[in-house]
Amino acid sequence: MSRTAARNRVRNFLLIPDVYFWIILVLIVSLIVFYSDWPWLRWSPLLDWLARLEFRQKAIGSLFLVPFVYASIVYGWRGMITTWLIHLVTVMTRLTNLELPLSYVLQNAFFWLIPIAVVAVVIYETKWHRSVRQSEIERRHYISQLLKAQEDERRRIARDLHDDAIQRLLVAANSAQSLVSQADNSDTNTPYFKERAESFRDEVVGVCQDLRELSVNLRPHVLDTMGLVSAIMWLANRLEQQDGIRANIEVAGELRTLAPDTETAIFRIVQEALSNVRRHSGATDVAVTLRFAPGHLYVAVQDNGCGFPLRETLSAIANDGKLGLAGIRERAEFINAACEIQSQPGNGTRISIKAPTPPPK
Repeated sequence: MSRTAARNRVRNFLLIPDVYFWIILVLIVSLIVFYSDWPWLRWSPLLDWLARLEFRQKAIGSLFLVPFVYASIVYGWRGMITTWLIHLVTVMTRLTNLELPLSYVLQNAFFWLIPIAVVAVVIYETKWHRSVRQSEIERRHYISQLLKAQEDERRRIARDLHDDAIQRLLVAANSAQSLVSQADNSDTNTPYFKERAESFRDEVVGVCQDLRELSVNLRPHVLDTMGLVSAIMWLANRLEQQDGIRANIEVAGELRTLAPDTETAIFRIVQEALSNVRRHSGATDVAVTLRFAPGHLYVAVQDNGCGFPLRETLSAIANDGKLGLAGIRERAEFINAACEIQSQPGNGTRISIKAPTPPPK
């Protein structure tokens, strides 16, 4: 560290040119003058009573608690130690001048160890809570960036699959179809050639369908083009068509477009909830509710499936292997939404979130 930097640190430590410093300084100087005439016998009956109380309790200098606590709140350890040393010098000097017994002086000094201990604990707890709060802010920021990067990557992969791989496979399928047509029109008998060409064509078409399904699952175009409500309706229709689970959609309130991150998070929450319905619940019916209200959007997914015993904490849910539910809560936290998961064996499952949204224009 350079001499200039060290000098600046010392200057910053010693000189605090703000209003709090001057308030504390005025209080301390006033109390130094005040206690120089302790026990205030000539001042007033009230101060005489206070002086007698301090003497009986061996707490001479108790008024210094005011700047002591104030300095501790404003400047932390630095203010606490500085104020305590000033008090110690002032009060001990006065007690020495009064020729009080050494035991009394030591007991009076011990009195001030109590507020130091209390303030030290408070300062430590405050800093600890502040660090925990900062860590939580950083964690949520990291999760938000991670989810955003994940969605961007999904969008890119889905676009590449749709625009490149699927198109090239379709060209190959058309070429195979041309071979089949040529075999049909050929005068020579080539059943083996035709059979192999048809098999190749069907295989390519099947791969195209799988890639198209993968592309849709990665990032449905309907979410980007039609919005959240249409995308959730699309999810419900797919669940009904592919798995035979009846899906009822209820939309209430004034529809409006939300922030892209909010819409994506809500879509993924509903997608994961419906995926759990399909894979685990054994349900025959599911109800999806979207209720737009001023300042928030309420979303609920409820099924009539088998249900399950629910753990309370996020880590416990993840440890039980229910990573989908843990992901739902993580995404809800990402958009500052309240998330509630209710389930009991035999009574189905209900997942609901209440996400804050800007009021309608």
